[in-house]
Amino acid sequence: MAGSIAGAIGGRSAVPQEWIDGVIEGSRIDITATGPTMAAVSRDIWRQDRARFEERSAGLSTLLSAVGER
Repeated sequence: MAGSIAGAIGGRSAVPQEWIDGVIEGSRIDITATGPTMAAVSRDIWRQDRARFEERSAGLSTLLSAVGER
């Protein structure tokens, strides 16, 4: 967990290579390959969430301006 937090904040260079090697060996997956994929998915989700927020915000602005015109 500490390595994940350190990596998220400081990038891969913030995590000692022996920690990375230990996780790869213990989990039997190459975490250096899955990290970029997870980051890309996170960026896509963020973009989609932002687009939905902007849609809702525009709709609310329209409703509120219609109410204000009465």
